[in-house]
Amino acid sequence: RLGKVQDAHSCMMDVCMHGKNRELLAQGLAFSRFQDKTPEQERAERLRQLPYHMHINLEVLDSAHHLCAMLLEVPNLALQAMDTSKRGVISKVLRRALEHHDKQVFVGPPENAKEAVVSAAKSLQRGDWQSACEAVEDLKLWDHIDVGNPASGQKVKQMIKEKMK
Repeated sequence: RLGKVQDAHSCMMDVCMHGKNRELLAQGLAFSRFQDKTPEQERAERLRQLPYHMHINLEVLDSAHHLCAMLLEVPNLALQAMDTSKRGVISKVLRRALEHHDKQVFVGPPENAKEAVVSAAKSLQRGDWQSACEAVEDLKLWDHIDVGNPASGQKVKQMIKEKMK
């Protein structure tokens, strides 16, 4: 909301990086095949969980994480194309998604939030910020920013569009 993309990305990267966001946010149990838990451990894990009405929408969290990663990684990729001595990767998750997108033979319209952000990132790489803005226009994220004040979500969407330009 305040335009601190780097700070937001570093915070969300800790939660979204390894696919354990449900467990880290205490919204679900971790299912591991290789680890047997005693009934007491399982009961203690269930007690640590948050009630459903306090859950954070994971799709919205992932969308925000991918948007932050896109705003940081696309300029980084452009910089690396010009100066090959810089080899830093800001977001492995987005970098992998972009590589997967490049390997696809046929790319249809985005079906979920992650694909919409990857599509926007590819548009930004080509220099087409208008289609990048269109790709992130219909994300579910904008409706969940401040539920009591819908204008707040529109304001954040406008700020993201300005950063994409």
